[in-house]
Amino acid sequence: MAYCGLRIGEAAGLKVSDLDMLRRRLSVNRTASQVGGHVQEGPPKTPESKRTITIPAFIRDMLAEQIARFPVEGGYVFTR
Repeated sequence: MAYCGLRIGEAAGLKVSDLDMLRRRLSVNRTASQVGGHVQEGPPKTPESKRTITIPAFIRDMLAEQIARFPVEGGYVFTR
């Protein structure tokens, strides 16, 4: 999160469909938070917060490992 400048809600809202592994990019399209035991999606904090971030190869590799090792629930990269 810190390396790419993501807020916790942006990381929580990251879906596999937001990742472009070949171009090493991720798109911030939504945030997610838990309210009353349910995930609530919403827009990023400001309109400018919607953005595409170029990620280094080592982070792409870690994201690929995360997706391969842990089941994707609801399309989210991080589920716990």
